[in-house]
Parts: sequence; C-alpha cells; structure tokens
Amino acid sequence: MRVISRVNRKEEGEIEVIFEGVSTTFVDPLVDSVLQEDSSASASYVVEHHLKGPLRMRVKSAKQPPEELIARAIDRLISDLDKVKSDLERTG
Repeated sequence: MRVISRVNRKEEGEIEVIFEGVSTTFVDPLVDSVLQEDSSASASYVVEHHLKGPLRMRVKSAKQPPEELIARAIDRLISDLDKVKSDLERTG
C-alpha cells in the first residue's frame, strides 16, 4: 500500500486532508488518536467511493492548530506500534 495525502483545505481551526491508497482501517486509528489528544476536537472522515476513494478526513479544534493535533496523534500511534513491536521481539 502506498499512501498519498494532501491538504485539501485549511482554515483557522480546521483542516481537511485527502488520502488515497488507504482504507478506513488506516484512518480509524488516526481519528481515534486525534480525539484522545483533544476531547473537544471534532475528527471524522468520509469515503467518496468505497472502491475508488478518495478518503477525506476533517479535523476541527478551537484549542490548537489541527495540523499539530494530527501530528501528535500520529506520534502517539507510532509509539504504540513501537511498543507492540518491542513486545513481539522480546517473545521471539
């Protein structure tokens, strides 16, 4: 899978990112992580066509720039996956 993303729209407190080459399985954890970072934020996505895409993710936040919120959410996911990898390597 090759992930392609681009910012489609950015306004104060809101950003829309378009993903191509991904499924909802890729974006679900990202949306959840964004909401864990800022419980007052709004994060959601829509899929234009279930087979062709693209997938649009919108994040709104009054407390902080949404792109920073997404970046921290990505860092959290990477950290979680690194822990899983480390746990697996210790058992192998």
